[in-house]
Amino acid sequence: MYKDIPGFIVSRLNQRVGNEAAWIVYNGEASIVEVDAAAMHLLGFPMGVFSLGDFVGLDVGVLAAKALVERGFSTHPSPLGREKFEKGELGVKSGKGYYVYPTPGKYVKPKLPKKLASKVNPVRIVAPAVNEAAWLIRNGVASKEDVDKSAKLCMGIPTGLLEMADEYGIDRIVEI
Repeated sequence: MYKDIPGFIVSRLNQRVGNEAAWIVYNGEASIVEVDAAAMHLLGFPMGVFSLGDFVGLDVGVLAAKALVERGFSTHPSPLGREKFEKGELGVKSGKGYYVYPTPGKYVKPKLPKKLASKVNPVRIVAPAVNEAAWLIRNGVASKEDVDKSAKLCMGIPTGLLEMADEYGIDRIVEI
């Protein structure tokens, strides 16, 4: 029998991916476009981390993170999303978020050149989510199969998150 905890598996994994991506940008290590290009071209995500945030709505992301934290989810959130939220830059729905859109509600997929993907270590983007997955398994919340199936079906990545960690090497994940 699995334990019940705040948040769905994918909500928790996405929070880790999104937060790490936001810290990379916030700390000036890479641009939004570079992180999104790495997520798509190197990790196989169907959308960039930031373009997904814009598509879903930055208010949704900020409020979901707040609800998770209020229920015991431990995190050190980057200020990047909250700053956008406080300015009313909510993504597609407001016409501006991490990207600018033609009009509010009109989504246009950002151009993410493959050549920019090499500016970001893709392991850095997923390592916190792999750590979260390990926590879920270790604490009897989900199985390895649950985590990988959830990542494939709900995050749209071609390989499971833990399969991806095996490909990159657990030592690299742990180092990051």
